Amino acid sequence: MRCFFDSLTLKQVESIAAGSCTKAGFSYEEKVPGLVSEYCENGRNTVNIIQTAASVAKLDGRKVIKTEDILKVADFGRFAPVYRQKLVSGGVGIVNGLAVTGGGGGCVLPVEAVCKKGKGCLNITSIVEKEEINSGTGRIIRKGTALASAENAATVLNTMYDIDTSKYDFHINFPGGIPVDGPSAGAAIFCAMYSAVTGKPVRDKTVITGELSIRGDILPVGGIEEKLTAGKNAGAETAIIPKGVYTEKYEALSPNLIAADNITAVTEAVFENEISENITHKIA
Repeated sequence: MRCFFDSLTLKQVESIAAGSCTKAGFSYEEKVPGLVSEYCENGRNTVNIIQTAASVAKLDGRKVIKTEDILKVADFGRFAPVYRQKLVSGGVGIVNGLAVTGGGGGCVLPVEAVCKKGKGCLNITSIVEKEEINSGTGRIIRKGTALASAENAATVLNTMYDIDTSKYDFHINFPGGIPVDGPSAGAAIFCAMYSAVTGKPVRDKTVITGELSIRGDILPVGGIEEKLTAGKNAGAETAIIPKGVYTEKYEALSPNLIAADNITAVTEAVFENEISENITHKIA
């Protein structure tokens, strides 16, 4: 069950705004629901803005709520525009991963990769690789796992897909530098690297979470509900999660949920017309 204070999608906010106008006995300009969604992400604020805008319209002797009414209410109530994560467009070397932030919420974690002829170098940027945590008894140094995940992905490319990664230099980047907690991007990193080296584009509106072993297994990770919710709110139509954490309740969080236990199942879902044999390399 969704709480009225939970974060909603744009369409959900627009629907609540339109319904609130009708319930209050007012019609509205076409752009009103969309404008409200720019300032609200939960039901309470949506209803409050519409009710106040209706009062403004009533004082002017109108039964129509205008966009200027919404702007007045947003300014007076100091409503700031809401930032909503969006999926990066599918393409070569670009993948939408999923992660849990340091605050415990889910987020979309874009992963991008490029490669060129080289000597097998792996360069990771825009993600924290080492974090110091001060506790009451001392200091803890926690190292990130992005580099280890990329190394595992390179091994799988070598052993399972016959791609000699020692001939390429890879640059893997996490745009925005989102602070994330724990390992969960191995499958997404693999898909970004595979796409970069083969030239195969990634399907649009697809999100991935799961760690990758050197044998190609997709390992269980945490925060699935938070991650799937973030993906859904960002507009994902397909979500790939580890089979080991699948439960039926997650089906409600993705129009097309895929539970994968190995990297082959992931690539079949992520890439168009994927064929394991006879891979054509983009870079000779």
